[in-house]
Amino acid sequence: MRDTIVPLLRQARELNPQLSVMASPWSAPGWMKDSDSLIKGTLRPEYIDAFAGYLARFARDMGAAGVPLFALTIQNEPSFEPGDYPGMRLSAKQRAAVIAALGPRLPSSVQILEWDHNWDKPEEPLAVLADPAAARYVRGIAWHCYGGKIDAQSKVHDLHPQLDVYLTECSGGDWEPVRSNGISGQTSSLVIAPLRNWARGVQFWNLALDDAAGPHLGGCGNCRGIITVHADGSFTPTDDAWALLHASRFIRVGAVRIGSSGNMVDQVVVANPDGSRVLVAANTRRNARKVSLCDGATCLRWTMPARSVATVRWQGTPR
Repeated sequence: MRDTIVPLLRQARELNPQLSVMASPWSAPGWMKDSDSLIKGTLRPEYIDAFAGYLARFARDMGAAGVPLFALTIQNEPSFEPGDYPGMRLSAKQRAAVIAALGPRLPSSVQILEWDHNWDKPEEPLAVLADPAAARYVRGIAWHCYGGKIDAQSKVHDLHPQLDVYLTECSGGDWEPVRSNGISGQTSSLVIAPLRNWARGVQFWNLALDDAAGPHLGGCGNCRGIITVHADGSFTPTDDAWALLHASRFIRVGAVRIGSSGNMVDQVVVANPDGSRVLVAANTRRNARKVSLCDGATCLRWTMPARSVATVRWQGTPR
């Protein structure tokens, strides 16, 4: 990692100093687990404190290496034990114990995000937040898209509105409905819908893969990256890249979502700190749709083709 990932992250931060880095472990070291392996198993009770210290040291070392962390989750997908790549099942009670031990040791600049798994088990982060010793250190809830419905983000947010919300993992790939819906489907379900359910940010999995959807260590064999890197070193953006770009090129840090209505297409509107406003819209239907964008007495009307995406930026009143 020191020779490969860290130099790339430093280079990325040089290109974009505003880049935020989130870390998520896939497994504790094998000797800390009841499986004595990186594969499967759970954390032994006697190693809760050691694992918390391990994570705290990792966060400090990353900062010293020039890659300060913005956030850290306790375990990637803690309700899943993959059979062919590193993973670890970690119950809400166990995560709460680790968080309580980690919180006092972690640099104050690093936020702890709880859960980091699917929408189908909102009771899991709620159980951790019911533990006062852990809840005091949790700054947000991280979600994945592979199970359940996205309104779980809003349900947990309504109970804990002081916490941030992030969609920290979802993958495009060669399956339905991702294949047929293309960029319009990705923009609707993984950019617009998360923002309408309190997400402050969205991450896709993976960043970059080759033409054979690799390299990967077990797991998904037909996921795709945000970009596809070819053998000659060139790269091609995928639909996931274009979906993200429709938001990231226009929505600025510090933007807030503002009220918007209408069901002709899927849409979300935000206000940037400079006063500009941004609409991201996706027509996932098989036919064109007429759209009216009205802000006060001023309206813009156009027709969105079937399976298309549009971003509109205009000047409003500075916040």
